[in-house]
Parts: sequence; structure tokens; C-alpha cells
Amino acid sequence: MKNIVIEVLPNRELRYPNGHDVSQGDTVTFRIEGIIGDVHISFDDTSCFTSSGPWDVNSSSLSALNSVFEVSSTAPRDEYPFTVTTPGGSSKDKDKHVGPGNHETKRGTIDVTTDPPKDKTK
Repeated sequence: MKNIVIEVLPNRELRYPNGHDVSQGDTVTFRIEGIIGDVHISFDDTSCFTSSGPWDVNSSSLSALNSVFEVSSTAPRDEYPFTVTTPGGSSKDKDKHVGPGNHETKRGTIDVTTDPPKDKTK
């Protein structure tokens, strides 16, 4: 099974160091770094994970925090847009702020294929 990482950093777009394509049964790690406070993760429509969300992840320090989710074995092949809302953001990102206070909204996509997981024993 494969794991993709989605990096959530302050005042930057989401980063996908190893792509955003996954298969059923793979895992997705949201790596939150340099952000203190509640980070809200939600799918715009339907979740491809085994749990439906939304999820609130609280980071109490600037150290990296990993939140891991499993892609459902029944998730249909599709693109799954999601939104991450983080506290903070700079004044140059004021167009990304949502709700009361300073928040930053980041949008991304997870692409699910229906290719079966590769057998690691071969």
C-alpha cells in the first residue's frame, strides 16, 4: 500500500511531495507544520476515506503533526476536492481568510483510482 503526504504550511498552498493519486486501501497523511491551533479538514462533497469527517486536528506547537487517514476500499474512482482551514495567515493572504478572526483556506484534490493495491510479496 502506498502513502501520499499532503503538507499544510502557513501562508503557502498545499504541497504534494509524492503526488496526489491514490488507490483504494492506500493512506493519506496530512502533515501540519508551523501552525498552532485548530486545523479543519473537510471534503467539499463526499469523503474517499473510511470515515466521513470533517476532522479537526489541533497542533499545540510549531513541530510537525501527522494525521493519517485510510482511503476506503469501496471509494469510487474520482477526484475528491477538499478544504483545509488553518488559523493565521498573513495580510497578503487576506483574500483567503474566512469567518471571524484570521484564517486561511487551502483547497486541494485527492485522485482515487480503482487499481487494486500492489502485492508487496511479488
